[in-house]
Amino acid sequence: MKKVLAILKRHWMVLSMAVIVLAAVPAMMWFSGSMGAKQLTDIQSKVDADLKDMANGSPRVSYALPGATPGSPAAVELSAPPNTVLTNWFKERREKQQAQLNGLVGRALEFNRGARKPLVDGLFPEPSRAEKQTKPLEFARAYTEVATADLLKRINAGAPPEPTALAMQVSESNDQKRVASGAAQLPPDEEAKLREELVKLRKSKVQARASEIAVYAEPSVFVNVPKLKPEDPPRSLRECWDWQQQHWAHESLIEAVRLANEQTAGEGTGVLGAAVKRLVSIVVDKPMGARQTEEDSGEARAAPAGGGGGEGAMKPNYRASITGRVAGPRTSNDMYDIRTARVEAIVSAKHLPAVIDAISKSNFMTVTKLDLEKVEPLDEMKNGFYYGDEAVVKARFQIETVWMREWMKPWMPAEVKKSLGIKDEPKPEDDKSGKGGG
Repeated sequence: MKKVLAILKRHWMVLSMAVIVLAAVPAMMWFSGSMGAKQLTDIQSKVDADLKDMANGSPRVSYALPGATPGSPAAVELSAPPNTVLTNWFKERREKQQAQLNGLVGRALEFNRGARKPLVDGLFPEPSRAEKQTKPLEFARAYTEVATADLLKRINAGAPPEPTALAMQVSESNDQKRVASGAAQLPPDEEAKLREELVKLRKSKVQARASEIAVYAEPSVFVNVPKLKPEDPPRSLRECWDWQQQHWAHESLIEAVRLANEQTAGEGTGVLGAAVKRLVSIVVDKPMGARQTEEDSGEARAAPAGGGGGEGAMKPNYRASITGRVAGPRTSNDMYDIRTARVEAIVSAKHLPAVIDAISKSNFMTVTKLDLEKVEPLDEMKNGFYYGDEAVVKARFQIETVWMREWMKPWMPAEVKKSLGIKDEPKPEDDKSGKGGG
């Protein structure tokens, strides 16, 4: 024991350090744990505060997919802090939606235009100086003498038997019967028999003509188309453009007749199997919003360009039309023009819905009014019109036709553009920097 104490006395410093080290280990562990817990608490508090700030007052991004039509509520809408995944998702969806809208507009333009083009090349938007007099005259002849006949050929239209010629044929047959009898006055029974035979002859002539054509119509049904005289002066460019638009409307209306009759062609031969049996008249009014004084005087008043091209939805005006569509100068519509057409026709009563359907399928055309009137077949027969045994009605259609400007603008005369508030798109400037894109 004395030896142990002697050793401890000699090495008391070492022993003291060892005791301090051994005591420091648990003390350090205690202080370290205490400090770590405090730091974790501080960090957690800071994170919670940051999250609360982000939720309440930090910058946020509004994500949205627009509705199907301008001005309609957003299809999808979300407000959230900036997020790369959300940003990319909405970006992809908007690009896809825009591509679909562009495709829809393209198909609408294609449907509205079809294969339409001016009746005469070199007139629109402005003829050359050398052809300033000749081109309007050429166009006027094409519109008044050629175009209407061509349209009627598309639907195999024709006139009824000429009343005078038909009367002469019946009269000749009557005279032949009387000469063959050898008597100036036939007995009453023979007279009645002859009269019956003449009625059958007249009916057979009328029926034969009805089987040769698909619809009764003559160039005179196009009420707007004037008859030119050799001494008539050249028409103005503005008037030629108005006629050109009327012709395009005539084309669409004739196409509707063709389509309606095509759908019922299997029910009979010629007029007997047609849905539209006779065209009585076709009138195409001035464009909606056009001022008669401007048209007559040839003055083109500048109008402010509308905002219908994309800033928002065009507000419907049901006082102007039951469709709510409006067009013309000083409206918000810079996308299309509207022309009302009035068509009077004899149609099959049971196929009237098919006729209305064909009108809407032929172009952007809507029946806005329809009046019906009873038809007496015997009265029609006296004038050479035979419709068969089915019930027919006289229908008066009021039709709203829509014409998108985008495909017409390249042909529009400058004064027409000015009156509608259409500005020419700026032409790209020539590259003068010498930095070609080769």
